[in-house]
Amino acid sequence: MKEMAERACMIEKGVLLSVYVRSIIKALRDRAPQEAKRTIFTGRPRTTTFLPQDREWGEMITEYLADPAVRETSVGELLDSLDVPEESRVRSDQIAIGRIMRVLGWYRLRVSRGGKMLWVYRRPAR
Repeated sequence: MKEMAERACMIEKGVLLSVYVRSIIKALRDRAPQEAKRTIFTGRPRTTTFLPQDREWGEMITEYLADPAVRETSVGELLDSLDVPEESRVRSDQIAIGRIMRVLGWYRLRVSRGGKMLWVYRRPAR
């Protein structure tokens, strides 16, 4: 009830609600510690180690990607390097590859190859 009265009072005084909300957000943001600000604006913190279930594949993929000639790769190419037969590949394999590539610092982007749009992982710039 008190909030409604305050809002009505602000409207009577000519204060726009959006200006009021922005000032509250700014005040809260200024009070947040630096680490929290970074987490809020850049997303969740990156992990630097493989999950236990990804460790074996992570080590094999790291060896495959150690070759500096490999600047770009796809999930299919990585599964081929792991000798996973095409008929036994499942979505959870693709998700595991994505987690591993994020830990390694590679980023995903969409490229056009032969008239088809594909997702590939590209080596980060050093």
